[in-house]
Amino acid sequence: MLGLSKSLTVSAPTYIYSNLVTNDTLVATYNPNIYDFVTLASLDDTENYILYPELISELNQCENYGRWDDNRILDSNGKYSYGGLMFQMDTFLLYGKKYKILPQSMTAEWAKTIIYDKDIQTSIANRMIQDGLGRQTWYNCWRIKGLDKYI
Repeated sequence: MLGLSKSLTVSAPTYIYSNLVTNDTLVATYNPNIYDFVTLASLDDTENYILYPELISELNQCENYGRWDDNRILDSNGKYSYGGLMFQMDTFLLYGKKYKILPQSMTAEWAKTIIYDKDIQTSIANRMIQDGLGRQTWYNCWRIKGLDKYI
């Protein structure tokens, strides 16, 4: 295992990083070379958390030809989109933090090390879709693939 390059403490019982949890405080370790954490939906709303596996699969097929690799493209707005669902950094951070999938302290620099992660992208996308943000976020693919059929 590579040496740790940074450590942080987050006050949020709904995250588990490196499986080091004490009471309501999470002690997390960060290493940009290791994806060593698990994300969980907020414990308060897990009963209302809806999964859209077929929709996510079709969206991935349209956005990144079914790949979940470290593909990055420059969009027409001058910003890069990353990974299987082509998240732009601002969207990834905004909704990842909003849904408590990412810690509030996460920076764009740190997020660059995990933005390609399939599980994290899928978790954020599922929550966005549940909140009715799928059509506007992935407008072209949503329309082309007729993804309303899954909602």
